[in-house]
Amino acid sequence: MHDLIVIDNALTETEADELEKLLASDIFPYYLGMDINPKVFESGDSPQIIKSSNAVTTTQMSHICHSIKYANNSPYFPYAKELSSKILTHLDITNPEFERIKFNVMFPNQNLTKIHHNVPHIDSFDVWVLLYFVNDSDGDTLLFKQRYTGEVQDVAIVRHRVTPAKGKAIVFKSDIFHCSTNPIMSEKRIVMNVNFNFQEDAQV
Repeated sequence: MHDLIVIDNALTETEADELEKLLASDIFPYYLGMDINPKVFESGDSPQIIKSSNAVTTTQMSHICHSIKYANNSPYFPYAKELSSKILTHLDITNPEFERIKFNVMFPNQNLTKIHHNVPHIDSFDVWVLLYFVNDSDGDTLLFKQRYTGEVQDVAIVRHRVTPAKGKAIVFKSDIFHCSTNPIMSEKRIVMNVNFNFQEDAQV
């Protein structure tokens, strides 16, 4: 399977509308955090991030539906799992194993400009990443030419950038460094972030 795939219309219009309505509502439980631990970023000695010249940490809201690191799942896990599984059927992936599923919301940051991006990083090792864009917004996702090597890297060269568009998804290998950028014109940027694995018999 290719290491970077873009899927347009990943969900039906009704499914996309329902998900956006839920995640943009004032009752959905998000938790305040950072895109990357600032201490890890400041130290600059982790091979899982790239402390490049335009990289900054930023505040975001998150809701973890499922993680193999935690014993308990969110009540929204079955719903998120169903949607994630449906998106992956576009790639003939029918039995994914989910390592983590979460929702992220990012807002404009008045201290940032168009030259800034968030911290290039990898989510996990030897899995795949599914990013689904819940709403139309600015705040591109950047994928870099650099891949995880186990060694600290300090240069990040953009390979591909994807502008969030409601209903679009991207799937890529988890050793590819990537990051978000904060929206500037839009009031919020919402994504579903999924780490998964599967038997690589899909033909794409």
